[in-house]
Parts: sequence; C-alpha cells; structure tokens
Amino acid sequence: MQTKFGDTVRVHFTCKFDDGTEFESSVGKEPIELTIGDDKVMPGFEKAIIGMHPGEMKTVRVPADQGYGPHDTEKVKTIRREEFPKDLQPEVGLKFTMQLSDGRENYITVTHVDESHVTLDGNHPLAGKDLIFDVELLHIVKIGPSAEAHFNLGVLLQDHNEFDEAINSYVKAIAVNPSMTDAYYNIAVAYQKKGLLDEATACYRQVIDMNPNHEKACANLGI
Repeated sequence: MQTKFGDTVRVHFTCKFDDGTEFESSVGKEPIELTIGDDKVMPGFEKAIIGMHPGEMKTVRVPADQGYGPHDTEKVKTIRREEFPKDLQPEVGLKFTMQLSDGRENYITVTHVDESHVTLDGNHPLAGKDLIFDVELLHIVKIGPSAEAHFNLGVLLQDHNEFDEAINSYVKAIAVNPSMTDAYYNIAVAYQKKGLLDEATACYRQVIDMNPNHEKACANLGI
C-alpha cells in the first residue's frame, strides 16, 4: 500500500541543513501524525511522503520555495523597548511565538537590541533555507477519499453553481489521480462559467494535451 493525497499517516523525521547540522527530529520521541493535503506542514515535506510504503525510509532535499519560503524583509520590524512584551527580557537570539487573529502562530526572533529599540524578525527560523529531511513512514493511519469521491463531490457542487468549492474538489481529485482528465475538463468548465477565460483556456489545453480526441474540450476551446 502506498500513501496518497488525503491519507492520514504517522511518520518520523529528522530535519538537517546542507552542512549536516540537525535542526529538529522526532526520532526517540512521539512520531508526528498528519493528513496529506491539509497544509499543516510544508508542501515539499508532504510531497516527499506521497507514494511511500509503510516501513520505507527516504532522504529528500526540500528547497526553500517548497519549505518556509524566502526570507521576507517586510516581516522585520523595529519597535521601542517599551512596546516589547513585559514578561520577556529582550536579547539577541530570543525566540517566541505570537497568536495571529486567524489562529495561526507567528514565529518571532529578536535580532538586535539597544537601549531604546528592539528589532524583531517575523520570518520562520527556516525561511530562506534549503532543508534535508530523513523521513520514515511508520503507518497509514487512515486511507483518504478516492479521486472519484472528490470528483463526484465537485460535480454536485458545480451543479449548484458553487464553482470555487467545486474547483477545490476537482483539484483534490487530481492530487490523488493526476491522470483524471474529466477533473481537468470540469475545472475548465467552472472557470468558463466564472468568466475566467484565460484559466479556462489553459485547462482545456491541458485536457487536449492529455487526450487529443476529447471532443468537448476541443469544442469548448474553439468557442
């Protein structure tokens, strides 16, 4: 059995930098459990797990754009010392988190301190860094929905003119089965009904690349 998009899995991992320095590891601790596609971990890490067998181990390199993204200078702010949290002593290298309005946590690192100001870096500590992961798939805890289930939900949503939700379901179907031509076609139709003709055109061309004899895609692209 191989993992696929939508499966819930339990894994061990070790995260390292290019020079071999270890940043974090679950080995010797509780393994992590995640559902592939829930966007709770970095995209490159999820992609590495897809297609693995229980008991399999692999080493993958995750570039920054598939990890925590580039280092964003706009997330570096300088505040007055009196604005700094009263329960913390500002010092270079101090790391803490702040709760955002949407419930997510924002990582903060103190990068400079003087008598009147404190500089805070709101980037994730691994932003801008390429990472090496040793991954071991321990178990597939729960098998996720099939491509057909995602597709059928998309059809139902599309029939009720809920195009954005339908497109999302078709995208999930494609993540499970990348050769699902009908999902690409239905995405194109949904885009066309939303008036997003460039996006619809791109999807119709994708369908025709996959199946040059797809009559509906050829006809709709012509229209």
